[in-house]
Amino acid sequence: MSTKVVATLAGWVALMAGSAGWAYQIEDVRTEWWTGAGTNRVLLVVDFWRGNGQADSFAFGYRFSQPQITGLDLLDAVQAANQGFSYAALQGGYLTDIWYVKDGTTYHTGTSWPASWWKYFTSADHGQTWVESQYGAAMRVLVNGDTDGWLALPGDDWTSVPITPVLGDMDCDGTLSFADINPFVLALSYPAEYGPTFPECSIYNADINGDGSVDFGDINPFVALFES
Repeated sequence: MSTKVVATLAGWVALMAGSAGWAYQIEDVRTEWWTGAGTNRVLLVVDFWRGNGQADSFAFGYRFSQPQITGLDLLDAVQAANQGFSYAALQGGYLTDIWYVKDGTTYHTGTSWPASWWKYFTSADHGQTWVESQYGAAMRVLVNGDTDGWLALPGDDWTSVPITPVLGDMDCDGTLSFADINPFVLALSYPAEYGPTFPECSIYNADINGDGSVDFGDINPFVALFES
């Protein structure tokens, strides 16, 4: 990436960053894929823990036409898409295992109380804030715009919440800010260095246009994040 492009990018974002009041929109979440059909949209966020960064957190989208679904319906729909996600649960929707296979890597965490366990969360703001669910997935009711989250916790952790993978959050601090510019430039210019520099992040946070590649086509969409 040329020095001129980097400077222009930094200048554009700097002009906007001071006034940007950022709250997640559903489009801001880095979603692996969508399944289903309909005008209602919900998200499933699965965080496999491992340091609790974004590198092992994944979001999946589900569209539906009925007024509401359950958390178990959401899990079943994502699993039925047959794109690498699967789970095992006890009666009532209490999860015991989750698997996700991506790019030849299998992410898996199983409940092994008291050493580890899956904890269930809900969110009304696309995973920006979380509330511990008081119900199992079979009793949880989701409507358009809701998000469910599952976090694989060490047995002695009662306070952590899922980390939502967010487009443009290149330093994985949970916010979109001026501090994300240099990591974004690093991801585009020297992708082999991005992973070791930000080991708890995913380089695909820079895939703003969602075409599966991190390249010059993501620059304008990255800038546009600061305009929203």
